[in-house]
Amino acid sequence: MVQDNGVPAGMTYCPAEFTAVTVALHGSRPRATSKPVAGDLGVNTEN
Repeated sequence: MVQDNGVPAGMTYCPAEFTAVTVALHGSRPRATSKPVAGDLGVNTEN
């Protein structure tokens, strides 16, 4: 099943700008795992 915005049901849409910031932040911290980067961005890592 797909939501009205084209994203599969159960998933959330992530704007391209947010994705770019996330990738840049993660790339600037080579030894960081996804969990601390997610915490810096204020997103939940459990979903």
